[in-house]
Parts: sequence; C-alpha cells; structure tokens
Amino acid sequence: MVNKEFMKKKNELTKKYFDQVAGISEFNDVDLDVAFEMLLANARNRGKGYPLYEGCGEMDYDLFDVDVAALDALRRV
Repeated sequence: MVNKEFMKKKNELTKKYFDQVAGISEFNDVDLDVAFEMLLANARNRGKGYPLYEGCGEMDYDLFDVDVAALDALRRV
C-alpha cells in the first residue's frame, strides 16, 4: 500500500530543495528521485567521515534536518 502522506511530503521537499536535487542529479548523472536520496544521505552522513555527494551547491543542512525529521515521522517501517 502506498504511503500517500510520505510521498506528498517527499514531493514537497523535492520541490523545496529542487536546485540542490537538480545539481546532484546533473553532477552525478542520476534521476531526480535518486538525487533526492543522495541529498538525504548527505544530510545523514555529514560530520561522520563519509564523503558527501557532490553537486548540491549551497545547502542549509540545519533547516533540511528539520524537514527530514518531518519526512521520517511519516515513514513506515
């Protein structure tokens, strides 16, 4: 069953952070859905010694963290 609330929020965030998602998409030659997941990985992995995906440009990760928490609250496990 499709989690409509999660997908709606994910689409909202993809639009909100479109410049960053599109930059990752273009730089890494992946589609926008994959690029959004790469942006999520950047947020979750920063400061942990892992390399970040390139291409997103300027990013306010503190603001993004709040949005990611809202998205994760809708995620089904």
